[in-house]
Amino acid sequence: MTAVISNWAVMGKIAQADIGGATAKLVLMRMALAINTKRGDFVVWPSIGLVARDTHLSRSSVQRAQRALSEMGLISVMDSARQWRTTRWRIEVAALDDLRFPKYRVSARRPNFAADTWTLKDERQYQKRRAAV
Repeated sequence: MTAVISNWAVMGKIAQADIGGATAKLVLMRMALAINTKRGDFVVWPSIGLVARDTHLSRSSVQRAQRALSEMGLISVMDSARQWRTTRWRIEVAALDDLRFPKYRVSARRPNFAADTWTLKDERQYQKRRAAV
């Protein structure tokens, strides 16, 4: 039995992914809302007009974002648009796991400041960070 992933779980993965731009992430999140969880195949077909209206973007911005997402391998075309039909997209959920933000890491290196701007407080913070690493 395959596990059913809800569209909210996919949206959580999108929120944690380093997609690159806010527009592309917003468009992908809106597309993820259209996932039919009963089917479980991550195929969506929201129209460009619907995505543009819900995200307050222009139609051309949505198309550019979809093209960028497709080039990154996060969505793929299942069926091209024909007259009176929208394009069917597949959201590649497995590709989202590879794009997670790196965890915040405190650098133990001394910042490259001029000597006259480096204060005793800065030195203490540097020593504290260095000891923690």
